[in-house]
Amino acid sequence: ENSTAPSTGEVRAHGLVHPVDLVVSIIILLGVGYLFYETTHFDEVSPLFAQNIQPAMYPQLLLWIIAFLTCFLPFEHLLLRKKGKNIDKERSAPVHPLTGITIVFLVVIVLAS
Repeated sequence: ENSTAPSTGEVRAHGLVHPVDLVVSIIILLGVGYLFYETTHFDEVSPLFAQNIQPAMYPQLLLWIIAFLTCFLPFEHLLLRKKGKNIDKERSAPVHPLTGITIVFLVVIVLAS
């Protein structure tokens, strides 16, 4: 059978948004949303030590920056295509097994604390 359709393992960007990057962006934005919610529970600092900035302000600022940059991730392939790069070709290499081990290790550390 001569099928020109990509296999299930091949996901390519045909339009404005890259599907893999869109999923990654949604996961990142969900994480940012959860962490932003957690910063709303920080204790207030006494005015003596506040120095015009509350404890939640700096983490929230970082989370806003991460969310802002994440919104550009699904469109990255458009910029790379103009430079002559194929984002799918560069991502075709399998993920190194050490990556999975690192993820498991970090999850165990977070759950243990």
